[in-house]
Amino acid sequence: MKTYAQWQGSGIDLSKFLQPGDKIDLAMVDYFVGVLPPVFMSRDCVQIGEPYSLDAEGRQTYATAEKIGADWVYTGIMACKKQPPNLYEIHTKAKAKYPDCIVFLKRGDFMLTLADDAILFAGLVGAEYGTRTYNGQKIPCIGVLWVFRDKYLIKCLQAGHKVALMENVLDNVVSVEIKRDIVRITDANIFEL
Repeated sequence: MKTYAQWQGSGIDLSKFLQPGDKIDLAMVDYFVGVLPPVFMSRDCVQIGEPYSLDAEGRQTYATAEKIGADWVYTGIMACKKQPPNLYEIHTKAKAKYPDCIVFLKRGDFMLTLADDAILFAGLVGAEYGTRTYNGQKIPCIGVLWVFRDKYLIKCLQAGHKVALMENVLDNVVSVEIKRDIVRITDANIFEL
């Protein structure tokens, strides 16, 4: 069995440390889920991070760990078990629920916002926004490192805006499917550092 502790001590890149068929410990599964946000997760499968490539059928592929019997096994780079979440749709649904907030989604090590919120946020922090293409339409998008979120949230709050933060919500890292939800709504009166 390959363990997270062995990998940490090896100095080897993870893609070279793990080979398809390797049994992995729960600490390694927790690392996958905690550091690289899962694109798919169920009781017996975790697919993580950004896509590696496209397979022969044009589907995006991801590093995959599956529970086989009682063991977690790294099964390699495989096509996604389900369609990856559309961040624009997630943002749009959250914005409909919280129209008076700038809605941010936590995505891995980043906090990002889209559409009109991205344009507003870029203006508040003096940055340029980029775009992402969703259904053939270019949508404004901007992200900042999660570790610096409070610095940027303060700028939003000082300008009089409310902020809604959306994260993955999991009861047990390896036993439930991913659900994204607003975890905190903040305005200038209730900001907590």
